Amino acid sequence: MTLSPRQTRFALIAGGVLVLAAAAAFVLNAFQNNLVFFFTPTQVLNGEAPTNKIFRIGGLVKVGSVQRNGTDVSFVVTDTAKTLRCATVVCCPICSQRARAWWRKAVWMPKAS
Repeated sequence: MTLSPRQTRFALIAGGVLVLAAAAAFVLNAFQNNLVFFFTPTQVLNGEAPTNKIFRIGGLVKVGSVQRNGTDVSFVVTDTAKTLRCATVVCCPICSQRARAWWRKAVWMPKAS
């Protein structure tokens, strides 16, 4: 049985769509396992952040809240609705006096300020 040129073209297009769909499914599955999500202070305080798991807090560092003690750094992160006191022991960029986005891994200390 031979296929007409129209049927051949349709089979090639359908096969290409299936291959692209499978590739997209693999890529999206890999991203789902490796994406890093930021949680705002409001989400953390509402219990939306994972427990007993490392997660990132996104927001602005409150002006004047950065305190250094050797390699330990503590600071307050805000999303303008709620604030959290955080601490980190990794090397962090020097925060200037103006508020700046914070993107390093930190440990949330459960006391909201």
